[in-house]
Amino acid sequence: MKQILLMNFKYNSRQELQRALMEMGITPQTFVRNVKGLEWRIGLMNDAAKTAGGTYLFKDEASVEAFLRGEIVEKMRKSKALNDVKTEVFDIISDEMNVTRGSAS
Repeated sequence: MKQILLMNFKYNSRQELQRALMEMGITPQTFVRNVKGLEWRIGLMNDAAKTAGGTYLFKDEASVEAFLRGEIVEKMRKSKALNDVKTEVFDIISDEMNVTRGSAS
């Protein structure tokens, strides 16, 4: 079953965040090339609250778990530029998708 991962974290400044992500090698291209089972990702940013993160669709639970145990998340959790990294995994309620025009593909 496909799963959604919500990830968010706090940051001090956008410049510091961007520099840290580049130094860690975490870019949109990193996700496309290196995250197995990832079908799509939407990056999120709220400058006023200094919070960022993403919504990720994975093909299955095993892919989400591998990502959460992987190098990208480990680097993010250890970074001094990212604070309070939180993750939450959800199953998709697929029978509601047609009514709400959602897409899990």
